[in-house]
Amino acid sequence: MMILPTGRSRIRSASSPAFTLIELILVMAILVVMISLSAPKLGSFFRGRALDSEARRLLSLSRYGQGRAASEGIPMVMWLDVKNRVYGLREETSYEPVDPKAVEYPLGKGLELELRENAMSRSNRMRLPSIRFLPDGSISDSSPMSVRVYDREDGASYWLSQSRNRLNYEIKDQPETQQRTRQGY
Repeated sequence: MMILPTGRSRIRSASSPAFTLIELILVMAILVVMISLSAPKLGSFFRGRALDSEARRLLSLSRYGQGRAASEGIPMVMWLDVKNRVYGLREETSYEPVDPKAVEYPLGKGLELELRENAMSRSNRMRLPSIRFLPDGSISDSSPMSVRVYDREDGASYWLSQSRNRLNYEIKDQPETQQRTRQGY
């Protein structure tokens, strides 16, 4: 004969707290509906974050190039390869043939670059549009006025534009000329 400890039974009662298969299927169906409704919004949210991150990376690279030019006393070139969707920073080739600190970044998925220029500056080695930072920390007059980073799908964009005093670049949501006309300049 088998003796069980008091107060416990091996047989579960019908009122035990558990989920039925129908309840689980119903909860899963509700989750699927909720995810399918929110997925398009999440996709556009993440595309917007990628655009914002790319614009900030361009701005950071411009500030890094400007600081490096001033600290090392050598002109720096931030080149933009629109066709191959990459950009980078290196010393001007007339000073050093190879830059050990040169950097190169691919453009984010679904993003494009566009230049608005006063006069096109091209890097000597690659014949690409470029922003040239001089050893005194200023920006060369032949550098583009602004660079547009935009999303191919929804057309959202940011502009990396020269500031009013032309001492650095800053992120704007529209080109400088449109801002001036809107503000009455």
